[in-house]
Amino acid sequence: MRVLVVVGSNLKINTSANLCHKAYIQGLLENGYHVDILTVGYENDNDLLGFDKERVDIFRYPMESLYEKIGKKINSHSKNGSQQSMNNGGYSGQDATKSGIIQSAKRFIHSLYGPYEVYISWERKAFAFRREEKYDLAISLSFPPVSHHLLYRLIQKKHIETKKWIQIWEDPWCQDLVFLSLNDEKAIKKAQAEEAHLLQVAEKIVYVSPITLEHQSKMFHESSKKMTWYPVPTYYVNDTPTREKMNSVYGYFGDYSTKIRNLKPFYEAAKKERIVTNICGSSDKMFLSSENVSVRPRISLEELKPIEDETSVLVFLSNLHGGQIPGKIYQYSATEKTILFILDGSEDEQKVLLEYFGKFKRYFFCKNTVEDISAAIRRIEKGEVRDIVDRPLTCFSPKEIVGELISNTEE
Repeated sequence: MRVLVVVGSNLKINTSANLCHKAYIQGLLENGYHVDILTVGYENDNDLLGFDKERVDIFRYPMESLYEKIGKKINSHSKNGSQQSMNNGGYSGQDATKSGIIQSAKRFIHSLYGPYEVYISWERKAFAFRREEKYDLAISLSFPPVSHHLLYRLIQKKHIETKKWIQIWEDPWCQDLVFLSLNDEKAIKKAQAEEAHLLQVAEKIVYVSPITLEHQSKMFHESSKKMTWYPVPTYYVNDTPTREKMNSVYGYFGDYSTKIRNLKPFYEAAKKERIVTNICGSSDKMFLSSENVSVRPRISLEELKPIEDETSVLVFLSNLHGGQIPGKIYQYSATEKTILFILDGSEDEQKVLLEYFGKFKRYFFCKNTVEDISAAIRRIEKGEVRDIVDRPLTCFSPKEIVGELISNTEE
């Protein structure tokens, strides 16, 4: 069977979103499919992204927008700042000012484009894609949502034929907190209209959180019968041996914009309990390093790996609202490391998270307060594990998740 995967981002860039995209593709391969990938890049690029050349064909079209050109300069500046911060032992007040300027520049550039943002420049080029062979299945992956829009147009204009089409929304468009933070009210309303249209033309709609599914079903009720949810497949397994508890190192690795996640209670608890902690991620209000807490901005996966390898307790923080489950929880679940799961959001949202993830007996749960986090840290340090076991959960593997998703779609 042959599957087309459409994703409007450059899969060579090792962001967590792209690693999730690649995990879906890996799941298709492990279930025996041949995969055509329509993505961002240059036609003469022969990099197969680590996939089996006998079972993958990659079709690349460039995305050369103003945002991309300016973004390269911004990322270069950000990376240099990151390295300087690491060399100086942590994040400073001057670094925070630079980070704020970079975030403001990104918001301004985003405001120059329509609801599909800078990715529309890629769609215009990728619309040239044509295939004579009929696909058994086509999958569009977002973020960005332009993946869904392009695939819809390719089917509508008969550039391709497919028996089935699945839209996978790793982030719902108009509930995505990052998108909301980068766009004004007018752009958000246009995006909501576009999202409604994409859902109406879909055959199957997949979200990655039960809370998101509930919210989207209410917001777009006319398309709710086509909606379901599945966990994000793991994109790597960190098999670094866990350090002894007497030398515990805690790590939070992700962004923490104050509109999306409230990391301050953990930061304060870490200082209070005097645990060795690494925080790596961007924010509109960056924390400052302290005696036992090292704070850095977002860094590359290559820079992050040795820090993550030295970590014995991975810290996962829920979003403030919106229902999205940060995909890191699935990646962390594939390790043998201890996981501190900090619940946030409404009481109903926390209840859903606790009911679903609690059944795996894998996580130390606590509410997002200094007192509750401190108590959880003390339990971990004392070894009060009860029935919690630090073991990899194979149920989130690419083969399992993608196999189940496709099997249920075929029914």
